[in-house]
Amino acid sequence: MKAILMSIKSQHNRNIEAGKKTSELRKRVPKCEYPIKVYTYESGYDGRHKVVNEWICKDVTEWRICMGVPAHLPKVACVSTAEIHRYSGKNYDDISEMKISNLKLYDEPRELSEFRTPETRSYEVKRVNGYLIFGDVYRGGNVITRPPQSWCYVEEIED
Repeated sequence: MKAILMSIKSQHNRNIEAGKKTSELRKRVPKCEYPIKVYTYESGYDGRHKVVNEWICKDVTEWRICMGVPAHLPKVACVSTAEIHRYSGKNYDDISEMKISNLKLYDEPRELSEFRTPETRSYEVKRVNGYLIFGDVYRGGNVITRPPQSWCYVEEIED
């Protein structure tokens, strides 16, 4: 299963943990097969600044805000209609609704250093003794040192 690390402000994360917020709204979401695992980094001035929970996003629905805000969206995302309009911008960009399920709260929050970017595969050409050698090169993932602005792909953590 693909996994991402997502930054969420503390007030929104508290609503997720309380079960009030059942959807997360984003302008940009992962382009991959669902379901995906989402690790939540709690940000904000009063946030814990650690990875505090994980959940599964089984499905994403894209909404055309220029056509109006769907009636259910403010309730499931714990934001006002005006906040959704502000977030979508002056051009009323589309908003994606990531549905939250299988929430798992951590007893002990995790450090960012426990997470790595996924291993990447690239194609490399080398010249050895006058011959061109073609081959795949695998590079290990890097340790995450800073929280993402929105989200980033990470390797799934084994429990």
